[in-house]
Order: sequence, then C-alpha cells, then structure tokens
Amino acid sequence: MMHSANNDTNYLPWHQAAWQQFSAYQKQHRLPHAMLVSGMPGLAKKTFAAQMATILLCENDIEQQQPCGQCFSCKLPAISEHPDYFEITPLEDSKAIKIEQIRELIESLHQTSHRIGNRIVIISPAEMMNNSAANALLKTLEEPGAGCYFLLISHAPAQLSATIRSRCQTLRISPDFSDETVTWVAQQSKQTMAIAAELLKQAEGAPQRAVELAEADTQQIRMQLIDELSGLLQNSSRLIAIAQRWQQGGLLKIIDEVIFILNQCVTQKVRPTSHADPALEKLAHLRANNLINYTQYIMQVKKELVINPNLNAQLLGETILLRWLDQVEVH
Repeated sequence: MMHSANNDTNYLPWHQAAWQQFSAYQKQHRLPHAMLVSGMPGLAKKTFAAQMATILLCENDIEQQQPCGQCFSCKLPAISEHPDYFEITPLEDSKAIKIEQIRELIESLHQTSHRIGNRIVIISPAEMMNNSAANALLKTLEEPGAGCYFLLISHAPAQLSATIRSRCQTLRISPDFSDETVTWVAQQSKQTMAIAAELLKQAEGAPQRAVELAEADTQQIRMQLIDELSGLLQNSSRLIAIAQRWQQGGLLKIIDEVIFILNQCVTQKVRPTSHADPALEKLAHLRANNLINYTQYIMQVKKELVINPNLNAQLLGETILLRWLDQVEVH
C-alpha cells in the first residue's frame, strides 16, 4: 500500500526536497526497503522519518497525497503505539545500539505482522550501532521481506560501515535558508523575521539549532567556551580548572557546543560572511586545517563518550584541552 506526500502544512519546509525524492520512488513503484535519512543535527530528521512511517503504515490503498486519517493506523494517538512499528535507539545504560537489540528486532520481524499493511523499523542514530549490531543487521537489510521498510537516521553517515551505506538509498536533508524556514524559526522562537534569519545563519541552516540559539544561555555558553579556548592558548595554567568546569557542566553537551564553534570558525575561514559571530574573531588566527583535524578528533571523542558514559569526564576534558594546545597552531 503506497501513499505519497506533498507540501502539506504538517511537513517542515526544509524537508521538501527529501519529500520529492520519497514521492518519486513511490510513484515509480521502486521504494527502497532501506533508506538512510542523513544530515547535520538540527534538521528534524527523526520527524521526517516518523512522517514517512505514518504514510507507509496507512492502511487505505487509495490515491492520495497524505495519510487518510481514518484507518486504524492513522487514528492511533502516536505512531509508536502501532504494533508493526519498531524503533531502535541506544540503550540508556550504554548509549550504544547493541547486538541484542538487533537480534530481538529480527526475531520480531520473522513473526507475522499484526496488521494488514507494512512494517517499519527506525534506527536512530544509526552510527551508534556497535560493530556486532551492524553486522547482525546486514543480512536483514539485504533480504528485508515484503512490506518491511528500514529507516536509518544518521547525523554522521561516514561513521557507518560502507556495507551498511551500500544497502541503503540516501535521503539527504540539507540546511535551508528559505523564507518559509525563516518563518518557521520565527514562529518557534517567538522572534522577528530579521532575528530569525540571523539565528538561522548562525546555525548554518539548521532550523532546530536556530531555535536553540534563541535561548540566551546557549549563546552565553558558547561565548564562555570561545573565551576559554582562546585564553588557554595564552595561559595554559588554566587547563585543569577549565576541564573541571566542563565536567560539571556536562562534558557531552560542552563537546557538542565546541564542535559547533569549530565548524563555524572553519566555515568563516573558507566562506567569509558578514553574519559570523563577532566572538569568533578570538579564534580567527588559527589555521583552518588544524581546526578541521581537531574537529574530527573531538567528534571521535564524543562517539566514545556516548558509547561509554562512565569514562572519567575530568580526565577526558583535560585530554581534550591538551590536544587543543598541541594540535592548533597560529600563523
């Protein structure tokens, strides 16, 4: 049973290109059984995947552009309550997706479906599958069975194995600066259109990130981090104190903000604009290649911390800062 999506008001404006790709697959009767929804954080990829799942689970086989709203599936209060909907996310105790979860999923998929329609599996974030889990998933991706669709969501698809990526058709959600998206940011953040446009530029086209930026504490955190990173290059004796503050403030959250800051620095060096945060000038003397290399390093540290949250945050913070002193280099 196939349904397609148009620009209904329930769909987010920056998802339009991905919806067009999805609808084209449907109209050509070649909808992939494994799709990789990829894009930077802040683009509501999970919302997009859930809306796809709603369309695919609709039980009325009629020509329409959105779910019928009348069948059993459409009338459920939440898609998660559908008996043929499966969502795999990292376990709370480890923050990783483990092989036991995939095995349990495969066992469930081998059973007869509860309803008359499709079965949907969402895995998010897919890059958090450990190697055993990814290997266990491969055969099922190759032979998913009729009416079974896998929707993998990833912020960093390069961290997925090449084999997993090759089994999926990619639906990429891209940053967007259109008037429709600015309007959405303005409505969500209760800001003027001008301020919303500026927030969206600072968020590099990620609308959800733009809404987060509207919160004053986020801006303040970033300014303090810029001060700490730039100040540490002048006075390394503050390293332990900074690492302690990062540990107290939640190292994972701090790492996310540092990655965002570094990406902005690199973007400003490669494609200078007049809309950059003036505070970034404190890091303007650093070489772009070194910033890129350090960003890749800290992204890997983040992945390790997510998989193993019991790592010593104080010690890890000190290691991150020592690497900052060692790897960045002035002109």
